[in-house]
Amino acid sequence: MCPPELGVDTEEKALANKCWPAAEQPENTARGGPILGNLGLTSEEEDAIVAYLKTFSDTEIPTKPKPFTPARNK
Repeated sequence: MCPPELGVDTEEKALANKCWPAAEQPENTARGGPILGNLGLTSEEEDAIVAYLKTFSDTEIPTKPKPFTPARNK
């Protein structure tokens, strides 16, 4: 995530500053800060992971399905 002092408020600005934009769903982030450290990845490995993650394009938030109601016998 981008350091607060950069004042980054859009994904475009975050990527221009070579940092991660804020999470779309903040409740899915680790509370209290990062839980992983340096994984020792090369730039190529990091780029491959980012390219893979960008293939996920679903932007809809799922809703709770309606309860199942069995059909009545006639």
